[in-house]
Amino acid sequence: MANVEYRGMNLVIPENDSEWREHFKLARQRRKLVLRKCTKCGLMRYPPSHGCPWCPSLEWSWQDVSGGGHIYSYEVVHPARQPGFKEWSPYTVALVELD
Repeated sequence: MANVEYRGMNLVIPENDSEWREHFKLARQRRKLVLRKCTKCGLMRYPPSHGCPWCPSLEWSWQDVSGGGHIYSYEVVHPARQPGFKEWSPYTVALVELD
């Protein structure tokens, strides 16, 4: 578990977010951007949740995407607002529509 200090308090953050860990591990292994694709309706979703937000299906597969798209907005964050990102700052947050 990760420990961070926030406003003088020691916070313990559990590392049980399996959706995100699996997403980044797979992307790192493939060296590609990947999203979850619903096997029932065919729509892709991000963030990588287990259930499809458009239909009741819990079935999905990983889909490689090109990584190309249109950037609508971005922001460079420094200093980090969340304690867990302190050592990663400055970092960029972007709003992207993928091709």
